[in-house]
Amino acid sequence: MKSSLIFDYLAIVNILIVLIALFIRRLNRGIENYFYIVVVLSSLATTLFDIGMEATYRTLPMSRSRLVVDYIFSYGYFLSRQVCNIAFIFLIFAITDTWYKLQNRRYRAFFTVPFVLICIYIMSNIVTHRIFCITPEKGYMRGPSIIVLYVYSFAYIIFGFIYLCKMKNYLGTSKWIAMISMYVFLMGTAIFQYIHNGYLVEMYASSVALLLILVIVMRPEEMFDPDMGVYGIMYFRQHLDRILMSEREATVLFVKVLNMAEIRNYFGEDRYKRYISMKIGAMENALRKKHKDYNIFYNPSGSVMVVFGRGSVDIRSEYPEIIDCWKDDVNSYSGRVITVAAGIDFPKHFKDREEIFQFALIFDKFLKVGENYINADSIVHDPRYIIYSNISRILEGAVVENRFEMYYQPIYDVKNKRFNSAEALIRLNDPEFGFISPAIFIPEAEKRNLILPIGNFVMEEVFRFVADDEFAKLGLDYIEVNLSVEQVVERNIVRLVEELLDRYHARPERINMEITESAAGLFDRIDQNNLQKMVEKGFTFSLDDFGTGYSNIKRAIGLPLSIVKIDKSVIDIVDTSKGESMVRNIIRMMHDVGFKIVAEGVETYEIFKILENLDCDYIQGYYFSKPVPKADFVKFINEHNK
Repeated sequence: MKSSLIFDYLAIVNILIVLIALFIRRLNRGIENYFYIVVVLSSLATTLFDIGMEATYRTLPMSRSRLVVDYIFSYGYFLSRQVCNIAFIFLIFAITDTWYKLQNRRYRAFFTVPFVLICIYIMSNIVTHRIFCITPEKGYMRGPSIIVLYVYSFAYIIFGFIYLCKMKNYLGTSKWIAMISMYVFLMGTAIFQYIHNGYLVEMYASSVALLLILVIVMRPEEMFDPDMGVYGIMYFRQHLDRILMSEREATVLFVKVLNMAEIRNYFGEDRYKRYISMKIGAMENALRKKHKDYNIFYNPSGSVMVVFGRGSVDIRSEYPEIIDCWKDDVNSYSGRVITVAAGIDFPKHFKDREEIFQFALIFDKFLKVGENYINADSIVHDPRYIIYSNISRILEGAVVENRFEMYYQPIYDVKNKRFNSAEALIRLNDPEFGFISPAIFIPEAEKRNLILPIGNFVMEEVFRFVADDEFAKLGLDYIEVNLSVEQVVERNIVRLVEELLDRYHARPERINMEITESAAGLFDRIDQNNLQKMVEKGFTFSLDDFGTGYSNIKRAIGLPLSIVKIDKSVIDIVDTSKGESMVRNIIRMMHDVGFKIVAEGVETYEIFKILENLDCDYIQGYYFSKPVPKADFVKFINEHNK
């Protein structure tokens, strides 16, 4: 009886759609995609051999040549079917992130040895003819031992079905249904074909299952960075969750490019993507030589993560070779690529993925000078790391419960030989972690959009202080208040200071608004009338951190400034000939355009005397006093301004 080939032809169409989608979506990286492709190609081969057997039977006259062709197609069908069976089992292990189990030789042999034996058994049919036989008289006939192939295939189906049921919660309902559909369809079509042996529906059912798996399981939007075509940050999160759920261990290597934004600006977006793809490809080539169980993930913020399977790598010895992949070459980035790396054992060092992401954000802060690698073991118990890890909770609690304190650092008037002002500085005293450095909590507050309430707290405390009779008795001219970048671009800042002036009856000339050079660069984004209104009300402005890399004399002249503060990094070299010459010229230039000068970070008498001789107007630093609480500041001024 002739069999209908319509379902085989439909299967070919479905499989070609899958292959085209794989090409378009660039699903060619990672062990999951590798075995999915093997399943797809083996299914295609099986279908083609199935069609070939039926087509030769229909079209070619019986001859010795036809017998040879029939045998080739038959053996091709049976062998490709076995490849499909074992490849799908391996795909299940990859999708459920339990591929590490196959690193065990006994476990791997459990699948591969029967596969090799069944392939040998199929080829032995050339001599025994116990599986099938093709004769000129009767054509294709099944042999008495073909049942062995069915039992073998059924065993794979049962194992895969049970394993998928075991991993149902891990996969989720939709992905589990897509994966289990392969076995459900195969068993259903086996029954159908037994009843209606004229319809070859087995491969069509397999192709439909492959389409479901492509759409539901092999989803590139979940797995791949859309620009790079490599595993993305979303899939990295899922991968970490799977490691936890499967109760296995993994080693993770983070490679962070500290100047990724600079490189992106250098190349432009398109060339940047090609550059990163090239570097990740170099990493893959280096890893492929030594390892099988690894995955590479890309984070657009400037990190690449390599996840190794359990016991597969000594990361301390491997990271230098991986970092070497980021070294420059003549056809790429012309500057220096600054890379650092860190290694962790998961879940040994961290309980969940969020702790890992926190580690990835801050590990480079703990590298010593000259280091480019750190292991989680060396920092997870460091008190500073514990603070960084809990900084969100610390800051949110500080804002809600008002745990901030105001400190003041005196500023010395060189000409009048007295302290004429001070800079207001915020401090954080946490009940659990104690005093936390502003160098830690201010940048973190900016990242978490908490700097505005913190800045508003500072302004209110300073307005309250300068309006108090106690301040008037000190004889100071003003207090400097730092404005953050967020406050600088806040359009309601004028209304806020007006409310504070009315509430505390403060005199605006007693407050100097201090902005950094980087913040000054953002003034183009706000209404310049806001600044003018504040100046008209009597507020003055100073430019902080001058000389730290954002210096722009034209910008400074264009702002309503009265004071320029030279950064400590510049002051520290004033005792050198070049440093002294640079500071002298800065002071002279600023004086020529009408600005007063404050030297920040002065710590020694020698530097104080140099600055005094250079005609510096004001001096601030530990040489006179560190920042102190309000009560100590009042006492200090009363003692030194007699």
